[in-house]
Amino acid sequence: MKRSQEIEQFMRDLVAALERGDSAFMERTTSRAPGVVSIGSDPDEYARDYERIMSLFNESTPQGPLHIHVRLTEVRGP
Repeated sequence: MKRSQEIEQFMRDLVAALERGDSAFMERTTSRAPGVVSIGSDPDEYARDYERIMSLFNESTPQGPLHIHVRLTEVRGP
């Protein structure tokens, strides 16, 4: 399987946006399609639909109530 530099870079950009609390990036890149789902690393980090995903993002930034910090050490995309 050939690696995707685009997917790998997007994941780096996504983590950086989360760390910055960059809601504009998340709004631009999160699907609004019916059935969209976001799954985090915590069992409570499951959101279905755009509005709930954005709410979870805003809660999860370092500036939000959950004060989450993220670090990405390795990413590989098919």
